[in-house]
Amino acid sequence: MKKVDYLLLKHSTNLKEIGFWEQLDVPEEYYNVPNNFKILEYDKFPEVSPNLENFRLREKANLTDCLSSFMPTPSIGFFISKKFQGLFNDFLLEGIRFYPTTIMKADGTTIDSYSFLHVVDQYHDNINYEKSVFVDFSEDDEPEVDIKEEDKIFLPDCVEPRKIILKNEVDLFRCPYDTSTLVSTKLKSTIEQEGITGVEFDDRVGIEFYLDE
Repeated sequence: MKKVDYLLLKHSTNLKEIGFWEQLDVPEEYYNVPNNFKILEYDKFPEVSPNLENFRLREKANLTDCLSSFMPTPSIGFFISKKFQGLFNDFLLEGIRFYPTTIMKADGTTIDSYSFLHVVDQYHDNINYEKSVFVDFSEDDEPEVDIKEEDKIFLPDCVEPRKIILKNEVDLFRCPYDTSTLVSTKLKSTIEQEGITGVEFDDRVGIEFYLDE
């Protein structure tokens, strides 16, 4: 097995870069908008395309390639520029869809060069559960727990993964049994080389990943 490293993808909190936290606010009267972002969930894609128009860029916020938002939260996805989206063409993605969106600046100008990157749980079929390690963290010695087929979607109470064996390589996906988004070191390097703004990376993942070769 080959060890593979992942990092958490997060919004930048550097005010010198982003100008204001969070950069985006929701559209006015969004509760009255049919199929608005409330239909977006972290565990499945919506049956219809969401209406993601007229999110408001706060007056002091800067336009970066990834925009932090009051809602939807990062557990659902990210607002990203076309430049950022274009990087994904050469990488392996899991549980990802892109939706068109529009952003309105304080002066009323509308920007349509951004998309919403929706991330959902689709990692279950890519995990070798027989070789992966899950533990019961309620016990002092954290004994290993065998995960049955019926427990794969929702783990038993007090059980969490320590080592995940992936069947296939992937560069961006939902962190198993978490709401964070993971990126490979290869994708991280490309994001940095291309000067993508508005993102940060965190290596405190808490799970070891291996590729089942």
